Amino acid sequence: MAVRRLLRAAQDAGQLRTDVGMGDLVLLCVRVSRPLPGGLAALDAGGALVHRHLDLALAGLRPGASDGEPGEPLTFDQVIAAAGRPGEPVVAEWAG
Repeated sequence: MAVRRLLRAAQDAGQLRTDVGMGDLVLLCVRVSRPLPGGLAALDAGGALVHRHLDLALAGLRPGASDGEPGEPLTFDQVIAAAGRPGEPVVAEWAG
């Protein structure tokens, strides 16, 4: 898959944390692409706030951005598997 190759190339080049997996990127995209609920949507009427938050999230993906111990990358396969089991805790499977 092209995105996996891009992810690996960014990690090999030192531009992306090594504890970021395809699943992390997929879920990050879902989280930052959702509109704000209710009246909060007025805060981002022009779309600038979502871009600010995306910039903040992407800055956290850079090597050295983590304050804690690196975690295990979340794979795309884990995301797909969890989607088929709504309500089950997935964190215990990959967080160690």
